[in-house]
Amino acid sequence: MSTSDAPLRMKQSTLHKRLSRSAKSVIRKAAAPLLPLMPDVVKNVFPGLGRVTTQLPGGGTLRLISDGDDGKDYIAYKVAGRSLDRFEPETMLILTALLGETRTFFDVGANTGLFALAAAADPQRRVVGFEPVPQIARRFADNVRLNGFRNLRVEACAVDEADGELTLHIPLTKSSLPTSASAAAGFKSQTYEVRVPAVTLDRYIAKHAIDRVDLIKLDTETTEDRVLRGAAALIRRDAPAIVCEVLHQGCRPSIADVLAEQLTPLGYRYFWIKPEGLIERAAPAGDPTGEFMNYLFITERRLQPVASLIVSDQP
Repeated sequence: MSTSDAPLRMKQSTLHKRLSRSAKSVIRKAAAPLLPLMPDVVKNVFPGLGRVTTQLPGGGTLRLISDGDDGKDYIAYKVAGRSLDRFEPETMLILTALLGETRTFFDVGANTGLFALAAAADPQRRVVGFEPVPQIARRFADNVRLNGFRNLRVEACAVDEADGELTLHIPLTKSSLPTSASAAAGFKSQTYEVRVPAVTLDRYIAKHAIDRVDLIKLDTETTEDRVLRGAAALIRRDAPAIVCEVLHQGCRPSIADVLAEQLTPLGYRYFWIKPEGLIERAAPAGDPTGEFMNYLFITERRLQPVASLIVSDQP
């Protein structure tokens, strides 16, 4: 075909993908009654059937919905039949260590709930996951039901610096769930907009009478500063450990200002989470390679569970 045939090739490719998705949907629905009877090894080898299992770092099995009419969950595909720490292992190590002394955990920007589900494996722990993208929040809630967790609450809303509503910019995708949505316009190209409810963490803990929050994981695609501003009272009261994504590039300015305003006066220290351990920094700066994007913000009184993981970055 010549270059003039490019539009035709594109249409053919799009049609093939649509037919493929339709065929997979038919297969999933036909196989659904048999899934409870299938051994895990079969479901893990064929994640397109829609159900997989993964092993928790401390032992035990977690069940995940890997595929559905809303799209595939690439995280579930990645951990299928393996350990949960196949996804962001360096971050999972830190969170697992901190969870030992965590009574209440907030996962802000929870996606389909991998970290929240891992935390909820302890029935004595209270877990709340916030996810604003409607179809992802539904998948997250389905994962909770699939595992029978009663201590994990899914909040289908954004977390921000003010209560009300905000515009969410959701990437257009072909076959996967639309991750990387952001309240920051221009963070991703080719997006569509939806209005979603928004809440501050300060308002949330007051409304639900939550008297203590020990650990927060924060990943909202460049609006983390806004989330922290809306949690000022919570941070002053509890000084929770915070695992926070810090992007090298984005539509928002650095979160350094809000850290200086709210966290540094409370004695927080800042550690870059790397495979070799925790590397302390005076202030967080995003990884230009985009590979290791998470930081740990933590005070001395919460440091003990991860103190042995602190390393020097000197050669």
